[in-house]
Amino acid sequence: MCLIPKYNVKIVIIYRMSVIHPSEIEFIAEDELIKVTPRFREQRLQMITGNFGPFAPGVPLKIPIWMALNLKNRGLVIVHQPKWMTEEKLKEWLESENADNTNAIAPLHYHYREISRMVFYLTLA
Repeated sequence: MCLIPKYNVKIVIIYRMSVIHPSEIEFIAEDELIKVTPRFREQRLQMITGNFGPFAPGVPLKIPIWMALNLKNRGLVIVHQPKWMTEEKLKEWLESENADNTNAIAPLHYHYREISRMVFYLTLA
């Protein structure tokens, strides 16, 4: 509560603590680009988030994860794991984290939890 002396008015200020649900974070993470190899031929696709393509069989390209999920479920692409998700990079990150006990090490990727969950889902599908 604060008092504005000039007008002698009391104003009650209510702060709303906004909480982001994990599904909203995952939705945001779906805009990250991931490397795929298409099994179909298609011209450049114009989407709101950008232009993607052209798609040619056997030629890798980067598309948003939401698009990769859709195309993978239809069997139209092969999804490649991100470079930061390889065994060597994960071991390197773990060793650097264990070596420096005083400071926290930055995560591999800003949305590493969400992206890794979606990539694992894609490999099981």
